[in-house]
Amino acid sequence: FFSMTQAGIVVTSPEPTSVVNAYEFLKNVIYRVLFRMFRNYDEVTDALKHFSAPSSEETAFTVEDLIAEIAKKNQWAADNVREVCKDFDVYVIFNQARKYNDVYLIERLREISKKYLSLDINFGGMVFYNEEVSTSVFKMKPISILEPSSITVHSIKNIASYIMSHVI
Repeated sequence: FFSMTQAGIVVTSPEPTSVVNAYEFLKNVIYRVLFRMFRNYDEVTDALKHFSAPSSEETAFTVEDLIAEIAKKNQWAADNVREVCKDFDVYVIFNQARKYNDVYLIERLREISKKYLSLDINFGGMVFYNEEVSTSVFKMKPISILEPSSITVHSIKNIASYIMSHVI
């Protein structure tokens, strides 16, 4: 469903392995969209297969490398790959952050996504760790009902407002 929306939201925790998983998720989404888009163009799907899963001897490819390779055979397809990446609108939210310095991991994710996937991802915001959330889960009641004035609820509302103001 993620690739069928106008704007996607990725929620992850500010831990290195979670950030790597978020990157891999974004990479898979981009390549799935491209495979679907060019399923009837063998020369493009062959390049996609090669670039999406390089052999262990090869260094990681970038989407720009992919575009250059596709352009040798089909400039229209190369232009469309670039357009898909340019139009890809994704917001990353950090959940259960423990300190504001965790934001550096978002910057790292943005840098890597730009370099390897040609994606400009947006930072949607941070929701800090709050014991009230665990209590809310244990009681099986949304935190917005159990603790409507909590900082967590305030953060979630701010993030939702921010994303909605940029998407609509």
